[in-house]
Amino acid sequence: MVNASTLSAKLTGLVGFNNPYNPKYAILDAQNQASRSGLFITDNPFIKIESIKDSQDYADITDADFNDFLRKKIATSIVSVANAVFNAPDYIDRQVLYRFAKNKLSQTPTPVVNAQGNYVNTYDIPPGFNCYWITVNDKKNIAFKIERVFLEFNGTGTFTLYLYNTADVTNPIQTKQVNITSPNQEVLLDWVCDNTNGAYKGDFYLGYFKDECDPSLQPFNAQYRSGLILANIDQLVIYRYAFGKFTDKTKAFDLLGYTPYNYYNGVNPDITVYEDFTDLIIQNEKLFARAIQLDCQISLLSESVASIRSNRNERLSQAYTAQIMAQIEGETGEGNVKVKGLRPQFYGAIASIKKELDKLKEGYTSANQIRIETLS
Repeated sequence: MVNASTLSAKLTGLVGFNNPYNPKYAILDAQNQASRSGLFITDNPFIKIESIKDSQDYADITDADFNDFLRKKIATSIVSVANAVFNAPDYIDRQVLYRFAKNKLSQTPTPVVNAQGNYVNTYDIPPGFNCYWITVNDKKNIAFKIERVFLEFNGTGTFTLYLYNTADVTNPIQTKQVNITSPNQEVLLDWVCDNTNGAYKGDFYLGYFKDECDPSLQPFNAQYRSGLILANIDQLVIYRYAFGKFTDKTKAFDLLGYTPYNYYNGVNPDITVYEDFTDLIIQNEKLFARAIQLDCQISLLSESVASIRSNRNERLSQAYTAQIMAQIEGETGEGNVKVKGLRPQFYGAIASIKKELDKLKEGYTSANQIRIETLS
């Protein structure tokens, strides 16, 4: 899996477009002209800024919007190439942290009564920051996503969920204010913890502060049969902790100032673990440049053929539709000039990337390291 938004942002400027000499069409901004790899989409003689602009669907497109259109085409090609290279299954595990039943009604009278007049099985929230301590396996390219949380509290009110990482224990990497209106409430998060946001590996802390909770909110007690048993999520280790002295959110909290506790804090996260190759691509971007160039060329030529525009350049291009398709798919045969199509070249570029990545992976294993032995 790859983080599409991060990847397209990081690889912006890897390949670009050449500004034409025609002053009417010399409208490309600096970002679209940048090319760290030295490769340009317009290196193909069939792809010209003039024909791209005159065959895209909106005749009155502004220069700014046209530049944005080109950026989106490259961004789409970046993600397309990444998905073509890493097309094997990347899912590792997905589980809700607490899988077993909880007895939310108390068998003996207690001071806590719910809206229905029933005695409920709850406890007071400990002071400070109540959280899960999440550690990630040191295997490369492992990421996880907190898809959602189930909040199980008696009472109603608001508080904020925080996600910290040891890379910066002063500023949370994610926050979400929630409003609890029912005893079992689902909140979608879609929080990605991968190796591209400066918080790779290290420890993660998911939780909330007691002083931000409405006084009426109390988590349900999970001490019923197997209710407190945490799921064993592959590649992750998760503990329940409270940082009782962490109350000032403007200051970093002491990572050793935790207290393990046996209670359920009312937050039940749904977590997916998967292989993430975003950073691997970013660190080896030059390997992907040629494939991105080819994919974008194919996309622009295909769009030119399918254009709904009716203008001089577009009508002229109709006579070359067969040549354009030959440029994309290739052409061989008796009586024809052999054309090595862009699509076969693209498949070749993808195969080449995979071979190079296999070499990189082999370099990480001790079995392929150089060994020196002394003969006696």
